[in-house]
Amino acid sequence: MKQAFDCSALVKPGTFRGKTANEKGDDRVGYKAMDGFGAFYLADGATGIGLGAEAADAFIAALGDAEQYQYLTAESCCDLLRLVDEEVSVKLKCNGDTTGILIVTNGEDLWGASAGDSRGMLYKADGVVELTGWQVRKPRFGNGATPVGFKGKVKPGERLLLASDGLWDFAQSGVIGEIVRGAGSAEEIVHRLEQLVRSQNEDRLPDDLSIMMFIFG
Repeated sequence: MKQAFDCSALVKPGTFRGKTANEKGDDRVGYKAMDGFGAFYLADGATGIGLGAEAADAFIAALGDAEQYQYLTAESCCDLLRLVDEEVSVKLKCNGDTTGILIVTNGEDLWGASAGDSRGMLYKADGVVELTGWQVRKPRFGNGATPVGFKGKVKPGERLLLASDGLWDFAQSGVIGEIVRGAGSAEEIVHRLEQLVRSQNEDRLPDDLSIMMFIFG
């Protein structure tokens, strides 16, 4: 990549009525690197309708070969995710769905697409950009999602946060922002965000939690 970055990720299952829903939970994250660029992706399978974990796994699997990502634009990311939606739907016969975010960067520009209620936030010196702010929450991938694209510029020191609703629904955005801006490393930020959720929920995770943190160098 043109610019190095510090990165860290976390995926942990939530606890529901005192019991863990399943061993792995329904959230998935991943990163693929090629010369000159990288791609980040996150999926949060919908637990309530069944096959959430399978939907998230199918979303990740359907993204395909990382070599194609360098040729994508925000618009073609939407095209790719529409194909992903079809693949998830066929594989699960519309019996499971998932949120999804795909972000590609060359260290100076970033672009991508998403659907659902997981969020991608870019913290800049003069404010914060909610990259996924225009996304369509429902239907999700596997049930006819409508991906919405986005693009932006990144500079050294700026910070990119991807997270499922296991973070956003159980912690205040302002406090999240303070941690993202204040902590020194991506690993420290991820740890402190997990502890933030636990501190407000009797030291437990009330939902599956997935976090990806990147600090551009």
